[in-house]
Amino acid sequence: MKNMILKDRLLYLVSALIVVFSFSLALSKDLRNSLNKYLLNSQKREVLSVLNYRTVKKNYKILKIKKKNSIFIEIYDQKSQVHQFFTLGKYSDGSIFLDGKNTSLASYDLDKSGTKEVVVPTLSKDRKSLVFILKYNPQSERFKLDSPVNYMDRLSL
Repeated sequence: MKNMILKDRLLYLVSALIVVFSFSLALSKDLRNSLNKYLLNSQKREVLSVLNYRTVKKNYKILKIKKKNSIFIEIYDQKSQVHQFFTLGKYSDGSIFLDGKNTSLASYDLDKSGTKEVVVPTLSKDRKSLVFILKYNPQSERFKLDSPVNYMDRLSL
């Protein structure tokens, strides 16, 4: 009998808390906006830049994506299938000046090999300009991601 009374009281308390929370949510625009921002934007993806990368045999679409506090690279083949995916880490979007244009994603033959590399500029937490380089291998038809470097040290353009 005592347990039954405790269960009823607990159920009543939980119901009352849900009602109070619901009214607070309905009446408080700030609380509602904060909750929406947290719940809805937790999986939000933002496409920062798109690059069409052409090879002799294939064409790829390379996307620079921001999700939460991290930057990702998604590479799609001609059939719009994911070809490769790279996680760059907790960086902000960056840009670089190449061939007279400011860009946040570019292809450029950095090592003068005849094959263009993909240049992915970013900013570190301490606001240093860093560049990731994606190198394309024509034999394997795959991209390889190099570690980030300070673009002033690596690029002499």
